[in-house]
Amino acid sequence: MAAVTKPLTLHRKRSAEPKVEILVKYFDESLGIDETLREMLNERIKEIEIQARTMIANNSQKFIEQSIKLNKYESLPIDRRFLASMPVEEIFEALGVLVRDPQQMWDFIELQFSKNYFEKVIFK
Repeated sequence: MAAVTKPLTLHRKRSAEPKVEILVKYFDESLGIDETLREMLNERIKEIEIQARTMIANNSQKFIEQSIKLNKYESLPIDRRFLASMPVEEIFEALGVLVRDPQQMWDFIELQFSKNYFEKVIFK
């Protein structure tokens, strides 16, 4: 079966991201298929190609997001990785119970983030 072949290759900047290649084949005149039917089939193939590109882009974005989360998780010391599964609200609730002195809490925040971490929020 003679067909026009159009390769679709998606390359990513980071080597950890997936490289996907899709081979898209369109019908050409050499097949002897009625022109109207050939155009309809090729249009449908084009629609499927667009759907595939969209799915790949969406899944690639999800892959990137999950990779970032995994890298953050793996950067935590092993004995603190349980914190990654806790909602931030629960972590702050526990901190409120453990650290009663506001200055001490502020010092911990500045130590972990930076002295000017909340500056944009405070002077808004």
